[in-house]
Amino acid sequence: MRKTRMFSKIAAMMLVAVMACCMVASAYGEYKSSTTSLYGNCEYLAHSTLYVDGGNQFRAGATVRTANGSYVGSGAISLMATLINASNGSVLAQTGEIPLPSRNYFHMVTTDPYWTTTSVAGLGWARVDGSQLMRLRETNASAYLRSANMAKQVSTLAESMLTEDGTYPVNTAGETYGSVLLADMVGEDPDLISATNQKGVDGYIRVADVPTINPAVSTAAVQMIPLYDMNGNVIGSFELDIPEVDSTNTPNF
Repeated sequence: MRKTRMFSKIAAMMLVAVMACCMVASAYGEYKSSTTSLYGNCEYLAHSTLYVDGGNQFRAGATVRTANGSYVGSGAISLMATLINASNGSVLAQTGEIPLPSRNYFHMVTTDPYWTTTSVAGLGWARVDGSQLMRLRETNASAYLRSANMAKQVSTLAESMLTEDGTYPVNTAGETYGSVLLADMVGEDPDLISATNQKGVDGYIRVADVPTINPAVSTAAVQMIPLYDMNGNVIGSFELDIPEVDSTNTPNF
């Protein structure tokens, strides 16, 4: 199903060191969450996006572009996208970190299409100008195809997953673990992120394990990262999506 891209935009917040974002109302098959941030002499607009491909098929995405349309060199921007089960907070699909393949003013990455009947959320991650990998606020399809309310779901997850003082629980190695959907509420990302691998095994993944992937040379190989239990013991593997990146197809911003 061809997606119709119609957005009503709100003004983004300018920050120097972190990406915090505001929800953007949208229609039809795409939902966006936006951030404006300043790094060095270049201002970037970053978006966390969830695409509804029709019925119960979804793709999580991340997009970054320069605010003034100025070009940056290859590798100046890198992105990864995460599709999350909003009901239990577990990652369902995850791309590798994909760098900008050639000189351009924008970059976008999406997960492979994922079919599910549960409520889902799309979460993008961005790295620009050598910054740390930063999480963009999630966006979700509940307003379009789902009756579930994201705020209520996050509150329910918090009640079951967080400690009494509103923090992530800590394992025997001193690492935090839980759903990344609660990161805004807690104020930080968990060390171990809740995930369900392709065999249906529940566990945790680490963002630090996600490799940088050049789709032009890596698509022939399956990319795996470890799946851990809550104490950081490897219990399996999680297969990463390796999306095709087309930097010649300019999106309609």
